[in-house]
Amino acid sequence: MQLIGLFCGVMASVIGASGSTSVRFAHSYGSNMVLQRAPKKAVVWGFCSDLGQSCGSSVSVTLASADGASSSTTPASPGGLPGSWLAVLPATKGGVGTSYNITASSQSSSASIGNVLFGDVWVCSGQSNMAFLLENAFNGTALVQDANNWPNIRLFTSKKTSSKVPLGEQPVVEEQWSISSNASVSDDHKRTEDGQGVFDDDWLYMSAVCYIFGREVHKATGVPIGLVNTNWGGTPVEFWMSGDAETSCNDTTTAGGAYNGMIKPLLNMTITGAIWYQGEANGGDPYTVAGPQGLPLPRYACHFPAMIADWRKKWSEGTRGNTDATFPFGYVQLAAWKSDIHPAGIRWAQSGGYPAVPNKAMPNVFDAIAFDLLDLTSPFGSVHIRDKTTVGNRLAAGGLALAYGQHGRMRIRLRLQRDTYMHALITAGFNHQQETTILCVSVWSMVMIKIFTAQPVDASLQTCIGRDLWQPP
Repeated sequence: MQLIGLFCGVMASVIGASGSTSVRFAHSYGSNMVLQRAPKKAVVWGFCSDLGQSCGSSVSVTLASADGASSSTTPASPGGLPGSWLAVLPATKGGVGTSYNITASSQSSSASIGNVLFGDVWVCSGQSNMAFLLENAFNGTALVQDANNWPNIRLFTSKKTSSKVPLGEQPVVEEQWSISSNASVSDDHKRTEDGQGVFDDDWLYMSAVCYIFGREVHKATGVPIGLVNTNWGGTPVEFWMSGDAETSCNDTTTAGGAYNGMIKPLLNMTITGAIWYQGEANGGDPYTVAGPQGLPLPRYACHFPAMIADWRKKWSEGTRGNTDATFPFGYVQLAAWKSDIHPAGIRWAQSGGYPAVPNKAMPNVFDAIAFDLLDLTSPFGSVHIRDKTTVGNRLAAGGLALAYGQHGRMRIRLRLQRDTYMHALITAGFNHQQETTILCVSVWSMVMIKIFTAQPVDASLQTCIGRDLWQPP
């Protein structure tokens, strides 16, 4: 089965690369991909350098359904780079039953990609907990095999690329667009002889959280899902920020290498939204930000909201307004781990100092709680919890509520355990007192129940019944 999947992927790439290379698609596009469905309009782009520096107007793009029932041709225009073209396709409803071929043509050459679906495109980014492989998660072997059941989920993984200047496209990508299968979600050929896998920079594809999030959204909506996997272990949020984003926080450092090399090349692709799992590398941030209550917060409380706002602005601009300028953005609130650095401050900063998201500083944002998923025995280090299915399911519940209007899909039952690290986690530092804080969570909101005791507290849904939930502004 694995060999068949690989063969089909290779054949699709060969068939989709017809014609001369003088006109080509950007490396982030390819056969088997998902483009953004209507009502948004998908943007495609590429290069035509042999036709001159302003060759874009010499290219046209034809979108044709594979069954021959429909076809349309769109004139391209010059793209944002010398020798590039860009075309905004007609809004296409798409769905699981219809695939398309797309051909970019000039008078002298053409290039085609095939088996393209129209659905929803989600970007997955962050550090090693987003990179964490599906095969290394709890029940990983079964999750990998289950990927064969979801051919309308399509996967792309960018190359870990740091650059001092913004790149128009990545020179190469890690995994070209592929149909979900046991082969496309697993880089088990990279595993060590002891079977334990490799760490951080060698975790390539597929992200467990990204995949499970996409699978759950696909199951709930029936819409084809394209997952753009772009992450790098051990990286701070600053590595993913543009110079504009850092300037908005009154910082003067240069743009982050991952923004330049891994986000900027994607900004012409119309997307539905993004999910994010990062923050561990910022655990030692200085407390330089005043929160909405006037309390000091880690610098992350400015950098993270600024990064979200900047990504939204630049993605909307890069797609000629076809990506929502306030697109849904979800993140994972950090779990505990064995360390001298306690994540409580970063957790509070992840929501910009507000009790919940969305809020005034972070509109159209959702999150997934993970502080009850402590994994001290993880062979990948306790910072890398293996229960990525729960994380992905919780993110999907938030995303389905915020982006799709599907509420009430999950009731979260927190299981706080008696443990040194977990106790440090639920012992709040908001007022610098010894108090246990229980969070009663719904998809949209949470209420903090403060109990002034240093003793462990068992929390369940019963604790929250009858409480008034804090409503976001």
